[in-house]
Amino acid sequence: MTDIYRSGDKNTSAYGDDASVIPVDDRRYLVQNIDVFTPIVDEPEAQGRIAACNLTNDLFACGVLDISTLLSFLATPLDVPKWVLAEILNGMQSFVKSLGTTISKGQTIQNPWILVGGVATGFVEKEYLVSHSGIKPGDVIILTKPLGIQSVMAMARLIKTPEAAGDIASIVPQDEIQPTINRAVELMTTSNRPVVEAIRTLSKQKPGDFKAHAMTDVTGFGLAGHAGNLAVASAVDIEITRVPVLKHSLALSDLFGYPLKEARAAETAGGMLVAIAKTDEKRFLSALRDKGIAGHVVGRAKTGTGITVLSNRVEYVEI
Repeated sequence: MTDIYRSGDKNTSAYGDDASVIPVDDRRYLVQNIDVFTPIVDEPEAQGRIAACNLTNDLFACGVLDISTLLSFLATPLDVPKWVLAEILNGMQSFVKSLGTTISKGQTIQNPWILVGGVATGFVEKEYLVSHSGIKPGDVIILTKPLGIQSVMAMARLIKTPEAAGDIASIVPQDEIQPTINRAVELMTTSNRPVVEAIRTLSKQKPGDFKAHAMTDVTGFGLAGHAGNLAVASAVDIEITRVPVLKHSLALSDLFGYPLKEARAAETAGGMLVAIAKTDEKRFLSALRDKGIAGHVVGRAKTGTGITVLSNRVEYVEI
């Protein structure tokens, strides 16, 4: 096995759950998250949806089922047309409306470059709260979206430049460039809420019979970084054995110098990484399929000290 990651290394974040979790009473928690980032696509409405998806996914990673409200944040240069800003906010509102909530308030400031984000709030009952620290040796680690967003979106930016267009064309057939970009945007605007729905469904079938032991969403620290956070928090070792990736993303990552083969490339609004008992693997994957989600077993946990490794026999699967 190769490529060892520990929490605190330059390739991982310090461990911590995905959102702020505050006790409200003896059975409920208030869960809040703040997230702000620069645009990743040119289409303002799509960027609004991506921002709202990325923001709310951190609450779903804690087991929250319903988002109570979203506060928007938008920073913008003075010369950005007002319709662009309106479309960003429309995209955010459209996305959270699909989750059954709304933007209740917001803040807009002047800034040399655009920033998009906000604060999401929700509640979760004690029995459904999921943290980073519950993995048990023998658990399987399941990912709910393929990786490779970073390199595909780099292609979307650089395909317009003569310097890079030729290299990209040697990797991705012309008729597959836009569909590949569209697929990446589709993934970034697909909520992780159905993953929580699948967990709730199984939890309610026989109370106490099923539980997600730990969960996080895969974003800026890549698969290995976020798995590393779970490993440290749970005091187990995790071996990554399978890496599902978007078609063409591995070759594009090699071209652009992104560490996707090491499972360290950054993602935006990535899938959920869920640890469950091995005995629950088949029924959880089936519950995900019922929600339209293709789950992928990407690794295993074993007794250890909080190390995450990439197997030297890792399987890369293009999707």
